Amino acid sequence: MMKTPYKYWVFFILNLQIFQVHADEYRGMIGTYPIHLSTFDNDGYAVYIYDTQGVPIVLSSDGKTEEGIVLYEDLDWKPLKKPARAKLTFSQKLGQSDLLTGIWENLNSYQQLPIHLNRYDEPAGALQSAVFKKAYIRKSCSEDKVVRLFSKQSNALIQTIQTEGVCLSDEVEVDDYNFDGYEDFSVFNEGFAGPNTNRNYYLFNPKTQQYEYSDELTDVTLSFDSKTKTVTSTNQCCAGSQVLVLRLQWVKQHLKPIAKQCYKWNDKYQELRRVANTACD
Repeated sequence: MMKTPYKYWVFFILNLQIFQVHADEYRGMIGTYPIHLSTFDNDGYAVYIYDTQGVPIVLSSDGKTEEGIVLYEDLDWKPLKKPARAKLTFSQKLGQSDLLTGIWENLNSYQQLPIHLNRYDEPAGALQSAVFKKAYIRKSCSEDKVVRLFSKQSNALIQTIQTEGVCLSDEVEVDDYNFDGYEDFSVFNEGFAGPNTNRNYYLFNPKTQQYEYSDELTDVTLSFDSKTKTVTSTNQCCAGSQVLVLRLQWVKQHLKPIAKQCYKWNDKYQELRRVANTACD
């Protein structure tokens, strides 16, 4: 049995509209430490890195009204699930000023450092919160949608990948999508009238040491189970009254279906109920 997903439709569409945003880039210092920061059209979300570390740090607002613009730092990006490590208080609105000044404060030791950042043009695009073991990611959307990978150690450009689809703010995801032990990545492609989404997937080729587009991972709304090494596509249609769940498995670099389940909306029980698979054909 499956409950209807109706309540998620409006949220998804509005969420998609909210995050189709422009990024502003800043660089400068926190104390004596050089940093780069990307902020996304509002004062509630940003990503920054220390230039010597190359590890993206997400900044998010707790929603409270305080003096200045206050963002909280969480290295593991688990908002509201663990205490923030530090807070950054800015005197100016992010994205609306060429100069950002403020105070960085360690919430454990209460150490404070001055913030001084200048806005600049970054052709490589905005920092992404997703990160590889040895590389961080920037994404640009000025004309074409382009993903660039940079070495954490040297900040050198490793690979440039031109992709396509709707350009969101912080959309890159990193995972092992074909379960071969190598990190892969994906970017948002498009959303549909319901909760279905589609992403473009890029798999790491150990022979070329490059990321390559996968024409196997083209189904909608994919999820990945590293324990069973299976991929699941959940395709909803017909105003949410029909759901097709397809489980797939990698066989010699190709995805093969191993299970199929069809669900139809049942007016009597007011929920989605499993029916014969042919009903979803």
